[in-house]
Amino acid sequence: MCVVSVSAQSYHYALDEKSVPDSQDSEVSEAENLPEEKLYFDSYLLPLEDAYKLQEALDTYGAVRLEEGNYPGPKIVLKSGQRLYGHPTKNKVPSITIKAGSKDVWVLNVNSNITFEAGAEISNCTIKNLLFTTLECKDCSLSDNVFINLDRCMLNWDCGNAGYFRNNKFIKHWIHGRWPQIVMKGNSITPSYGNVSVWLNLLTPGGHSAEFENLKSLTWVGVDAESWNYDGESDKPLLNMKKMGEVSLVGMTGGNNGPHKTPVFDVEAEILNIQKQSLTSKGGGASVVQPNTDVFSLSDDSEGYKLVNPQSGTNLAMFSNSADVYLDKSPVVSKITGGNLEKIKANIIGSQSKPWSRGEFGNLPDPMGGEWGGKRKNQLDQSEYIQNLVDSGNIAELDEGVYYIGSSIVLRDGQGIVGKGTAKTVLVGLTDDFPLIIGEGASSAVDFTLANMTLQGGRSGFRIRSDGDSFLQVTSCNLKFLVFRDQQYGIHLDKFYGFDNNFIDHVSFVKCGVGFYQEVDPSYVSGQTKSMMYVDKLVFYESQFINCDIGVSMMAGRADNLIAWVNCKFDGNRIAADLKYHIGSFFANCDFINNSGEYIIGESTISIYSGLFKNNKSNTIFKSRDVYMEGTVVSDNIPLFANDIKSRNAFIVNSSLSGGLGRLDYGLLVNSVIGSGNSHPLLIKVNEKAQTVLIDSQSHPYPQLLVRH
Repeated sequence: MCVVSVSAQSYHYALDEKSVPDSQDSEVSEAENLPEEKLYFDSYLLPLEDAYKLQEALDTYGAVRLEEGNYPGPKIVLKSGQRLYGHPTKNKVPSITIKAGSKDVWVLNVNSNITFEAGAEISNCTIKNLLFTTLECKDCSLSDNVFINLDRCMLNWDCGNAGYFRNNKFIKHWIHGRWPQIVMKGNSITPSYGNVSVWLNLLTPGGHSAEFENLKSLTWVGVDAESWNYDGESDKPLLNMKKMGEVSLVGMTGGNNGPHKTPVFDVEAEILNIQKQSLTSKGGGASVVQPNTDVFSLSDDSEGYKLVNPQSGTNLAMFSNSADVYLDKSPVVSKITGGNLEKIKANIIGSQSKPWSRGEFGNLPDPMGGEWGGKRKNQLDQSEYIQNLVDSGNIAELDEGVYYIGSSIVLRDGQGIVGKGTAKTVLVGLTDDFPLIIGEGASSAVDFTLANMTLQGGRSGFRIRSDGDSFLQVTSCNLKFLVFRDQQYGIHLDKFYGFDNNFIDHVSFVKCGVGFYQEVDPSYVSGQTKSMMYVDKLVFYESQFINCDIGVSMMAGRADNLIAWVNCKFDGNRIAADLKYHIGSFFANCDFINNSGEYIIGESTISIYSGLFKNNKSNTIFKSRDVYMEGTVVSDNIPLFANDIKSRNAFIVNSSLSGGLGRLDYGLLVNSVIGSGNSHPLLIKVNEKAQTVLIDSQSHPYPQLLVRH
């Protein structure tokens, strides 16, 4: 793929001298890029022609970024403080070893293999935007590292003899095909614990997907698994766990549509928390819980689980759409008593750990300022020039400056535009009656690249459409560090087939009618159609939705599956998110502030993990029938639900709600504080507006999923 670059200043030579205002460069000079962008652009740029000098450049400059293209050469070693930034389109680079004892190593935007060296602890590293990369660890020691957007990447960590992995975060991990897809094995001398995965997509392994052994704790939040043992190469369940401590499997969806059926899991643990579970083996039988495992299950729509020895552990369960609670298969209709009460109380209260830090949302770059509309008058239309760059080189790299355009720039498969940062490169529509950028295609696995710029004005910022009578499927796009301002739609998915498995990284929407808009063909009824506009497996990361009428509108026809917002902010919108027909979608560690519509989130089933709601003026938090909430604080005096929709079903866990519940027909309140008053029992069953206290010890709510142990 060829890359053609253009700078704002170079226009003075490419076009007539009067074609670009003399003030073009200075218009954005005072604005600052986002922190991660600044680190990236401050790094040494290693030309492709010097690919074999990559190790030398890293050792000389510490931080190196790459041009577009593959960088061949010998294996490289990264040590403390060193940073390797691939191009936004991702580079194939030599195998990487991260030296034992290293701290603050960054590896971004590459296709490689990464080995963590055995020995001293490797900590506080950022591994992000990897493609087809295997992450290897044999007797290494890993702590407090973050892994973000692992795209078809396998994980093989074996610390069975020595070493450990502790408090590592995984955010968006997609694995497709090979098996086992994840292996994590610890030991009893230097225990492993505190590792949390948020959003996993386990697709069609030929055998089983995951093996875990001898970990003190493990938390998975938001999982979709499909068609495991696809080739019949294993007789084991999807997930296999031995000698585990506390295991939390939360928000699991999907099913085995392949020909070789096995159960969802086989777990041997001290404590197994199963919450919001609809992942089904579809004929492979019930999951297996080994002896001496205490089970706490909330909202299970799968074929369930069987206890190998029902007498060896406690089993407390409540199913969705029902008010029935069971303890060791016996209905619970009043306060729980007996020898297992203290164990159940201890399992619910858990231990208080440090919650994930909330997003540090500074002001988004506003390089054009409040008078942007006046600045665009009588400016030269530069759209044809940029289009020529795209057509001739596929990826056009724009330098700092403001680029005024009067017609849409069209991207096809593999094409894109990359700027010099959200504060430094700006595309401005000369009018507001056209999309600034159109992405179009006619096949599956189409991808586009947009990175490091602000897009302002126009009817929409980025509109994706089919270019004809085709099943357009868009996947693995590179959409990162973008700000959409002052548009009817920021990103507009316009009635094509599907938007599947994409990662939207630091992409924000300011003063838009709708920030992110999924437009479904209004004639869609069912089945597979070319204009059905489904969205599956999408993650928004560190994104902001500011002062929009609707931050997100995803009113699906065919259900959208496993959509996630992680570390995002919704501030000053009328409605934060309007959703319909979602399965497995969730908000993790997101802030909802100053929103003012009829409701904040509607209308779909949704889960909220470690959410924060404050200073909102809405009538209600949710317009929804089914909500799962964990570790969340609602400080607004607003009811969770309105009173005009029947059959509200909710599981409220480890949360504090200042405004009360509103109408709730069925559900369970677990270690939560609801409204004011001094009495907040630990476990309450809700049945058609009646409440039954099952455990009357006092609640002490704090997050137990998105935490550091």
